[in-house]
Amino acid sequence: MEIKIKNIHEFYPTIVNWSKEHDFQVPAKEFYPYDIFVLNENGNDTYCVGVFVADQAALTVFAHSNKKVKRSRVGLELLYKTIEKYVKQLGVLILLTTTDTNRIRTALNNCGWKKGDVKVDHYFKIVN
Repeated sequence: MEIKIKNIHEFYPTIVNWSKEHDFQVPAKEFYPYDIFVLNENGNDTYCVGVFVADQAALTVFAHSNKKVKRSRVGLELLYKTIEKYVKQLGVLILLTTTDTNRIRTALNNCGWKKGDVKVDHYFKIVN
């Protein structure tokens, strides 16, 4: 298993393909952070997660998976642990995410993440 950081311009075509496999609506490239953490298992890219860093907080966003290959729970946990190690080196104090995927929930729980607010609405506003 290997984790690489790839830029969004390089990896976006893969994200588009993976999103089509899952029948997901893929956000425009401009919505992604520049750096994408990519897990490679047995020569295949299996998962990717973007990370936004702002001051003492970081947010993981847009987790995607390669539906065409076998993906391991251990690999997904390694991916989140690697992201944690990376943001710690930057002085980040809190790491946040959202998910509606049981596999990601399990990985987060196994990596010591705590569940935040429940039964709340998520709001956003595009200002430009």
